[in-house]
Formats: sequence, structure tokens, C-alpha cells
Amino acid sequence: MYLRYAHGLGRAAAVTTITSPDSRLVKQVTPAALCGVWRSGGAPKVRGWPSITHVVIHTLIGSAATTIRHWHGGQNCLPPHYVIDKNGEITQMVAERYYAQHVGTANTYSIGIEHEGGCYNTPACFSESLYQASAALVRDICERQKIPKDRAHIIGHDEAPGTGHGDPGGYWDWDYYMALLQWDGRTASLKPQRIVLDYNSLFTFPLTANWNEGVRLPVKWGPGHEQSYAAKYYYAEADPVAKEDDAVEYSGAITDSGQWILSAWWPVLRGSNTAALINVATTNRDPAQRSFSGTYDQSARGLMARQTAALYSTHTWMPVHTFTLNTGDGVRISVSRRSSARGRVIADAFRLLKTGSL
Repeated sequence: MYLRYAHGLGRAAAVTTITSPDSRLVKQVTPAALCGVWRSGGAPKVRGWPSITHVVIHTLIGSAATTIRHWHGGQNCLPPHYVIDKNGEITQMVAERYYAQHVGTANTYSIGIEHEGGCYNTPACFSESLYQASAALVRDICERQKIPKDRAHIIGHDEAPGTGHGDPGGYWDWDYYMALLQWDGRTASLKPQRIVLDYNSLFTFPLTANWNEGVRLPVKWGPGHEQSYAAKYYYAEADPVAKEDDAVEYSGAITDSGQWILSAWWPVLRGSNTAALINVATTNRDPAQRSFSGTYDQSARGLMARQTAALYSTHTWMPVHTFTLNTGDGVRISVSRRSSARGRVIADAFRLLKTGSL
């Protein structure tokens, strides 16, 4: 493994915060300034197993390279233990045995990991390389520190006690991330996979004149219930006698055999329909796996709500149905204008998440 050591970028840089990586996955060691760790008698305060019980997921607003320089030079004294850039490269700044000042009262028992995205207000902030590298690092940390790989012990900054920070926010895909984390990192047939179908995955185009194009609303921490998943989405007024083909259809192909959980996302807006029809059809040979239909209250925030210490209520994926599918099976999802209820029907995004194998 190629490992880089970066020292001497500023007088405040303190080599004592990290001299060698704790994880074999680290590509670069850049020690944070000494002001970024708790000290006892001038030296970093030491802890160890079983004192370390949690991992905290953070998200950077700026670039990883610039922020690492500031933590190293002492311009910022709130560094994490690790930073992962959008390409998946891992930098360690503070040894795990030290108390890095990254998350308030949870500093005493947690390891902090910052993730580059340049933002946390769109799904595009979080690359596949970043998810994969982060999950591999946390698997390694948990195995060495004997931390359970579950949501009680792997938390977001927005879930830490007493926090006012909203990162990583609702666009961080916790379902996918935890599936990656619980994978063994080796068995290809068990590797979690994710397929997102949205505005860019439309099967039916152009749509009828009844459908209009919507745009994602501005957001800070992201996402509130009014935020769409895709940058653009479609909406139309419901009609109880609308034709069957007056619908928005998405299509995709299954990449690996296994159990796939279908989830939905749409913004909750004023005047949304309370009985929106979603139809799913697959090309799987098993009749039990070929289709699914359901109606959903698109005005209900509670279907997609997640509360954290910092965010009263943030939007997230809503599970729809679980299918057992084979590699190459086609999936077509239709959002229909036909509804017995009044109001706006919204077609935004769907996610297929593989969590097991046949």
C-alpha cells in the first residue's frame, strides 16, 4: 500500500496526534494540530477499548484538501480522526486512542469520520467511492475496537447528544450504508447494491400534456419534507378516469440475483394526493414476484419522516415492497394519474436496494 505522510505544513502542526495509521486502509497521514485534541498535562489524553463505543459520521461543506490543511495548521481546532474525500481516499489526522474534538460530549467515546461532498443538500454529494471507502473503514474500526455494527453505535453528527449540526442529513443513504457496513467485504454474491430510478430513468417520454415538471426546492441541511430526491420530478392533477397510459414510468434492470427492497421518495407539498397509485411490474418468472400495486398518501410526512437530535424531522426513503429477483430481470414502475382522491400526484424517485442473495 502506498502511504503518504504530510508534515510541516504549519508551525501549529503536531506530529504527536498521529504518527502511524490505525487502519490499513489509510492512504495518507496528516496530523491535526495539537489544539484539536483533549490534553492532560500538555499531552493528548489517551483512551482505549472498551472506552471507544461509537463512530460518528460527519459531512464537510468545503473540500477535503482545504479542510485538512486548516486542521493540520491549527486554523481550525475541531478535527475528526479520519477524512474521506469524494474519490474514497482516506486520511487519518488523529490517532483513535486520542479524544478528537469533533462532536461535543460524544468526544469521549467516539471516533469521528468526515466525508467530502462539498455539500449535504443533494444526493450527488455522496459518491459511490465515498460510500464504499467509508463502509470499509468503519468495518475495520468496529472489528478492531469491538463496536457493534448497528445504528445504535454508528450515528450521524445530527444524532449525537446535544448537537446542533444537521450533517450528514437526510440525503445520506443510511439503509445502503449500513448494508455495506454489515457485508463482509469479500463475498461478491452478498455485496449490497443500489439502483436509483428517477427523472433520468424515464421509460415513457414524452409524457402527456397533463404532466408538469417540478424542480427541487433550495435546502440547507437537507432534505426537509418538501424536498424532492431528484433535481427534477413530475407532477399532475389526479383524475379518477385517467387513461392507464397517462402515467410516469421508470424502468431498470436488476444487476444481481437476490432480495431487492423497493423504496419510494417524493416531496410532500401542499395539495398532494392522498391515494396515489403506484404499479410495479417485473419480468421475473415467478408469478409472486411479477407485480405489485399500492396506493399512498403523498400528503403524509410521517411516511418518510426521521427525527434526530438536531433535525426535528427530515425526509428519507419509504419502503414499498420486497422482491426476489434474478440478474437481468426488468423492473418497470408506474405512477398513475388515476386516483379516487383529489390533489397533485407526484413522480419523483425510487430506489432498489439488494440486501441478500439467492
